[in-house]
Amino acid sequence: MNPKVSIILPAYNCEKYISKCIESILVQTFQDFELIIVNDGSNDNTEKIIQHFIKNDSRIIYLIQKNQGPSAARNNGINKAKGDFLAFIDSDDTVKKNYVELLVNGAKNSNADLICCGYVDISVYGSYNSHDFLGLENITRENFIKMACKGTGGVLWSKLFKTSIVKKYNIFLDNDIFMCEDLIFILKYVQNCDSYLSINEYLYEYNRLNVESISSNISPAYLNNYVKVWDKIKQILTMNFQNHYLIQSIIREKVQDVAIKIVEQQCATLTSNNLRSVLYNINILLRNDYFMKYKHEFKPPLYRYKPLVFFMKYDLVLLCVLYGLKLHIAKKIYGLIFPLRKTVKI
Repeated sequence: MNPKVSIILPAYNCEKYISKCIESILVQTFQDFELIIVNDGSNDNTEKIIQHFIKNDSRIIYLIQKNQGPSAARNNGINKAKGDFLAFIDSDDTVKKNYVELLVNGAKNSNADLICCGYVDISVYGSYNSHDFLGLENITRENFIKMACKGTGGVLWSKLFKTSIVKKYNIFLDNDIFMCEDLIFILKYVQNCDSYLSINEYLYEYNRLNVESISSNISPAYLNNYVKVWDKIKQILTMNFQNHYLIQSIIREKVQDVAIKIVEQQCATLTSNNLRSVLYNINILLRNDYFMKYKHEFKPPLYRYKPLVFFMKYDLVLLCVLYGLKLHIAKKIYGLIFPLRKTVKI
């Protein structure tokens, strides 16, 4: 009898975190699952740690591949999956004990094609509850796509997918994209969905403390990747929406979000020794064709970003750096004062 859920866990040089990740999966209150771990050519102690767990739990299926990136690793896991549902977990994250149970119960009770839950965001600035899909019931496909394109709505984790839909429509991750590949997968999947369910629980624990992860090292070097992502998003949106203005506004928000992240990341690594490099990198960003096209339509997502967006619009590179550094320091101080801040993001 096939397991009910296939949990796919790509692993690459994650010796610091993978033990906690696997432990949080194996103690789930819902036990009818297979854990597919795909080692993406790790050269640290990841292999040794995984072998320890394999000896003690027959639910683990272990795959090893040459280093090809997380998309190829997840695709390998999808091909191997035998469960009715697919769940994706990143190797530096953890999940609460009832994570799988509540997602599966939601799927059984609603027969929804996609089930989402909230998450705990853990960073140097503190920990807080966040949810990208509150009030998801009876939502249209168009509105779901708009929600998925904002914040972390377009990530694979904190969601449960039907394996039948993934395999029927041949939905896989794009190996040529190494950032935001999750969002492309989700948009392709949603095109073939009829119903969605939101669980108002914060069940996934998203770890931003791993400074070595891809997502924490966003830089101008990734701009070409993002251009590919924006082009693909535009293609998918054009197939689903008639409203040209809506498509443009979604792409504008994605470009703005990436621009802000790059400036913040560059300023977070700023030292007296690399100031010239940071100025150079942000200058490359401000001269990117996509950025130039959309920058004058930017609308700050939060009031604190208003000065930064203004400086970006008018190519004031040094002021971008100074204000980005101020934001970084302010966030860090606030995280120290309120390390366990609890908020809900809608």
